[in-house]
Amino acid sequence: MMIMCKSLARFSAAESFMSNLRTSYRQIGSRKLQYPVSRQSISLRCLSNETSGISGATLKPTPFQQKILVWGKMYPSVDKVPDRVSRGQVKKAMDIFRVRSSICMAAMVFVFAAVMAMIGRKQRQDGMSITKIALEKRQ
Repeated sequence: MMIMCKSLARFSAAESFMSNLRTSYRQIGSRKLQYPVSRQSISLRCLSNETSGISGATLKPTPFQQKILVWGKMYPSVDKVPDRVSRGQVKKAMDIFRVRSSICMAAMVFVFAAVMAMIGRKQRQDGMSITKIALEKRQ
């Protein structure tokens, strides 16, 4: 009997929650939403970032982004990078930079692994081992 009362109470609480949700949804649908900023000012703000010849949103690249644009071969030198560049161009240059840096890091991992393997082989040939070093420390 106690279990039935708890489940009935949960059901009625869920039902009241759903009815409140339905009424609040109806209220939102029936009234016009108030925007804190007018739509016209938003569109003017978006258009003000555009420059002639570049469509879409633009940004002023930082010195690091300018170097990445040059490394991505988008521009011949840092001096030739314009004051405003499209976000898509910066994103593409950053993607190229990410790929190239990950390839370089993977190559460095293989080089360092090979160096460590050669050092280990040389030490093994010299007669050095971890077990000998541990036994010497304990004596």
